[in-house]
Amino acid sequence: MNKVSKSNLKQLAESLENELIKYGATDEAAMALLNSLSTLIKSAKDGSLIDNVENVPGRMSFTEKGLSKYRDLEEAYALFKLEVTLGDFSDIN
Repeated sequence: MNKVSKSNLKQLAESLENELIKYGATDEAAMALLNSLSTLIKSAKDGSLIDNVENVPGRMSFTEKGLSKYRDLEEAYALFKLEVTLGDFSDIN
């Protein structure tokens, strides 16, 4: 997997947060997911996330809560999740 950079991680976190805020205004499931991810998103944005995360909340929200209808949200979530779970944090800069 690719090397994780703080700037890219921040960008992915901000993108996911923006999508969750957008859909959370009208969809309770999106707002609930934002609440579940808020600590992780904050850590990614402020540069304090320095190692992989094993469990990222929300996977089931897309199938069980209907969030898969928001393709841009699903893509932002997938990209963020891949980076924080599988990215190489060994030389994070």
